[in-house]
Amino acid sequence: MNGLLDSIQNAPPAYQIIYAVSGLIALVVIVFMAGMEGRHFRQLQLGSAWLKLRIASLLILAAAIAAILGTISAIGISGMEILAIAYLALLTVGPLIYFGLHWLFGRMLGLSRGQSAWIGFSGLLMLGIVPAIGQILMPYGRDLKQILDERADNAIPVVPSPYKQHDARRFILPNEAEVWAIHYQAPVSVTLVRIDMETSYGRAKNVESHGSASLCHQGNDVHLFWPVDRPLPALHLFWKDAAGKAFQSPWQIANAGSSAEKFGIRWTEESLQLPVLLPREGVSLIWERPDRPPIFDSLRDSGPSGACAPQTIQLPKRGEVGRPNLLRLRTDHAQTKTSSWADFRRPGPPSN
Repeated sequence: MNGLLDSIQNAPPAYQIIYAVSGLIALVVIVFMAGMEGRHFRQLQLGSAWLKLRIASLLILAAAIAAILGTISAIGISGMEILAIAYLALLTVGPLIYFGLHWLFGRMLGLSRGQSAWIGFSGLLMLGIVPAIGQILMPYGRDLKQILDERADNAIPVVPSPYKQHDARRFILPNEAEVWAIHYQAPVSVTLVRIDMETSYGRAKNVESHGSASLCHQGNDVHLFWPVDRPLPALHLFWKDAAGKAFQSPWQIANAGSSAEKFGIRWTEESLQLPVLLPREGVSLIWERPDRPPIFDSLRDSGPSGACAPQTIQLPKRGEVGRPNLLRLRTDHAQTKTSSWADFRRPGPPSN
């Protein structure tokens, strides 16, 4: 419960508005349904019995949930099998306890089996109204969030970019693709907050926080890994100065001049050395195995989202298969429909 409240409190203002509106609409609908239902039972001279069973429904629901959780706990299994047990308990134990107790209490109060079952069913229907309305309104929440975010961005002063090109290298990969590896630096007083990237495919917001195979940051330095045959993207930087004041800087990257060189990787027994820093989302280690599928290990989750992969990558050892013998780089960085890769194989036999 505390986790749910924390998630609501930490949600963007647009989503908090949607949650509040959904709750208000659901409350109105539930009150209307309960009023109409109560009116019907009062006409049957069963108003008091209906009210008592309706209040008892809350306790019955708690008992049904406890029975489901107790069943799962009593079986004592783990892993994927527990999901099957949970669904089975939800479809058997839950309804048996929930509707069985409604029938029992309803009979004690003078209600028929059908009337008791209806009160139980309508209670579940009322509970489902809240998420149903939230699901309907959520697209409007995303639109509202976009409007509020754009309004907040427009209020930030626009200034020239503090970033300057520190280094630009043009590499030829084993798949014959050519890529830019460009390093941009800013003064130490600059704190990078966010990067938006605009290409011919559209504008992607906050690309470094969601992970990108084209862009990463090391501290406040920005590193771009981009195909030579595609126009360099436009970047939109959001940053703060030493005093903590926010600024934004639209920045059209200029073409970098450099002769092409081979993308050389230095392999050692326990690590490999990259010539430049790369986005970790586009880097994978592979264990090739004779007569068996290879093992893949992406560096995507090995550090904070948006951070560059380490220039020296340790090669983990896996039992009988030893250390990885292949490095794979993703090269379709301009968001094409198909993926393309460049493979770098360790020289010599696989290490065990």
